[in-house]
Amino acid sequence: MNYIYDITLNFNKDLLNFYEWDSEDDVIFYLKIPVFKVEDKVLDDFINSTFIVDNSFLNKICNKTECYKKKNNKYSALFTTSDKCIAVSFNDKGESILKSNLSIDEEEDILEFSNIIKYSIIDYKIKEKYPKKNIFVTREEKNTKNKILNSIKDIYNKKEYEKLRYIFYELYNEKINNDNLIYNKLINITKQNSNKLSILKNIIDNIKEKSYE
Repeated sequence: MNYIYDITLNFNKDLLNFYEWDSEDDVIFYLKIPVFKVEDKVLDDFINSTFIVDNSFLNKICNKTECYKKKNNKYSALFTTSDKCIAVSFNDKGESILKSNLSIDEEEDILEFSNIIKYSIIDYKIKEKYPKKNIFVTREEKNTKNKILNSIKDIYNKKEYEKLRYIFYELYNEKINNDNLIYNKLINITKQNSNKLSILKNIIDNIKEKSYE
């Protein structure tokens, strides 16, 4: 089995680009991790979906990863092609649960190493493909959407319907008296990559500022 030594990984449910890592992440230095060279189509599946590997692969990588901290890394591996790579952590059923990109320098080292190792055949099945609209959404955009969503829910749960009507009017220049409809339309905006999203954020921020005056 091939290994990569001395790399830094940041396992998360979402696959974050290296430049999106921040100080609150659980970034860990790994002493070694198994590495497998795969076809481009396979790595694309690994990047863009939740997938499940078979037991034979799971047994192969069992307890083969070591890190500086005491961490549960019973099933982890790194997968590479000739031009990109990711690390994946699995649960005991073989399902991918966490993923990590690498720094630019460390990725370059692994891609160079991939030129001298043989391809591996990984038996896997796709459990769920990620929605295409979410693949290119940055961490900041996701956080912004979540903050807006939580703010709208908070206003609705507190039954501050006048605020919801005000927000809706500022967005659509339209007055309606159906508070449930207003709520649902505002919630739907947070699920889209709409130009109304930034406007909605500004309106909510202004409301919050006024509440502290």
